[in-house]
Amino acid sequence: MRLHYRSSRRSMFALVLALCAIGFTGCSDEDDDNPVDPGSSSTELTGAFANANEGGQMSITIPLPTGNLAPARLAGSALAHDVSVTGTLYPDTGDTIGLTGIYNEEANSLVLSGGGYTLSGAYDAANTPPGVAGTYSGPNGTGIFGCAVGGSSSVLVLCGSLTDLGVTYTERWHLVVAGNAAAGVAIMEDGEIIPFEGTVGGVSPGRTLSVNHDLGDGRSLIASGTVYTNAEISNGTWELDEGTIADPMGFWSAHDCENPPPSAAQLESH
Repeated sequence: MRLHYRSSRRSMFALVLALCAIGFTGCSDEDDDNPVDPGSSSTELTGAFANANEGGQMSITIPLPTGNLAPARLAGSALAHDVSVTGTLYPDTGDTIGLTGIYNEEANSLVLSGGGYTLSGAYDAANTPPGVAGTYSGPNGTGIFGCAVGGSSSVLVLCGSLTDLGVTYTERWHLVVAGNAAAGVAIMEDGEIIPFEGTVGGVSPGRTLSVNHDLGDGRSLIASGTVYTNAEISNGTWELDEGTIADPMGFWSAHDCENPPPSAAQLESH
């Protein structure tokens, strides 16, 4: 699940606009004006959303079998259909937010909105794991999201933070794990949003994370650690390799967004 994003605030807005444009490609026939429900078979996707001000778990349900989500490009004379989709944002603070929107079969594009949020993305079956990724805007700013195919029983979403050793700041760190594939987002002190991909090996409950993601601008995000599939805290190290002796680096820690470990206050009450 590649989160195609390298942020400055300017590039973020440009990508949001581009994805919104994709969402309306190939929607000229009459059937596209009226979303249809193709049947009871649905695809559930689970993932995360984040920016410098917020983050959390999310889910999307598309009423199409997974195999139908990225068909071969339709011929010009063929009809393309939109289908109505639903989603939910689970912020790490605040209320749950319901979303509704459209998935376009021809463009493999997704547009969702609700609670002041607008999300635009695309489904890509070629990524590992297959899923939807894109950008969003909302009351707390703009950011990115990514969801892998599967429900919360098969896709692990970790919500947490990173700390920098040199500057002593703390920012967000989110990770989505599906099978042996991992995709995540790290927020830097200046608000830069860095998506990354990696792998997870070993067996539960403690699996090994390995990340060496080329950002395409002379930098790489390198990370390692242990990912727990139970209520334990996952943790490890990270480095933004810029080829200097002053590379930003530090630690990350995160917990299962859906089943966080009990707080100190909760433990003391028992």
